[in-house]
Amino acid sequence: MGGPSKPCDLPAEKDEPGLDWDRWLGPAPKRAYNSVLSPRGVHNTFPNWRNYREYSGGMMTDWGAHHFDIAQWGLDMDGSGPVEIIPPDDPKAERGVRYLYSNGVEVVHGDSGGVLFIGSDGEILVNRGKIEARRGAMKGAPEKVLGGPLGEKDVHLFKSPGHQPRTG
Repeated sequence: MGGPSKPCDLPAEKDEPGLDWDRWLGPAPKRAYNSVLSPRGVHNTFPNWRNYREYSGGMMTDWGAHHFDIAQWGLDMDGSGPVEIIPPDDPKAERGVRYLYSNGVEVVHGDSGGVLFIGSDGEILVNRGKIEARRGAMKGAPEKVLGGPLGEKDVHLFKSPGHQPRTG
């Protein structure tokens, strides 16, 4: 999912015509305009302002919200969350924060390329619409993990239409 944000070190550029830069900055520290912070027009990339500490928590809070949510669902801890959060020993580390849950499970921010569930029978990787059995008795056979369509008595998660909160 990526690491934490970094201090903004982008060079000053000529202001974008028609953009109220002070208003765009809002309560963020005053700084010179840079187009990376305020991309204009239609583009097919994620705006990189999210990588800078003055405007965001980096990919850790951006993608992290999605990936850690998958872990919460998988642990059946969506109603509580971790009881302790332990940062890595190295303050410059971009990975390694640990989340401890009341049931004894530990979630570690690492480099799996998604959410990696490690159990006694193998490993399951979940990432943006895919599921993969990586090791153990179910390796290479996600259909064994999924077991087909969910039945009426199976646990069904809320299907979000987007980034809106659930209502009602």
